[in-house]
Amino acid sequence: MFLADTDLISEPRQKKPNPQVLDWLRDHDHELFLSAITVGEIKKGVELYPDSRKKIELSAWLDGLLEDFAGCVLPFTEAEALAWGRLYATAQKAGRKPPGFDSLNAAIALHHRLTLVTWNETDYIGMGVKIVNPWK
Repeated sequence: MFLADTDLISEPRQKKPNPQVLDWLRDHDHELFLSAITVGEIKKGVELYPDSRKKIELSAWLDGLLEDFAGCVLPFTEAEALAWGRLYATAQKAGRKPPGFDSLNAAIALHHRLTLVTWNETDYIGMGVKIVNPWK
C-alpha cells in the first residue's frame, strides 16, 4: 500500500506527464492513499491562484480527486502527531530540518506502514519512511 505525495497526484496534470509515472499510477491506483496534508496542500495552491478559468479547473480537479479517493484520505490524528514529533526531533538532532508538509506525510506513512511515492526522495532522507520513485 502506498501514500501518494503531491507531486505524484499532480503528475497527470502536467503539460507533458511522464509516461512511466502514468503507467505506475494505473498499475497501483487501487493501492493508493492520500493524506489530509496533501489535500490541504493542493487546496492551498488552488486558493492562491487568481480568479480565472484555470482556478475553476483546478478546483474541479480537486473535487474529482476527493471523489476518487473517498474513504482513502488519511487524517492527521494524535497518533500521527506523536510519530511526527519523534521523527522531526530525530532529524533535528542529526542536524536536519525536514520540510513541513513532507515530514507530516512521512509521519502518516510511518504510522500506517505505507510506502511513500514521490519524486522528492531527498526531502525524506533520515525519516525512516520507505520510498518509491516511479520517475526513475
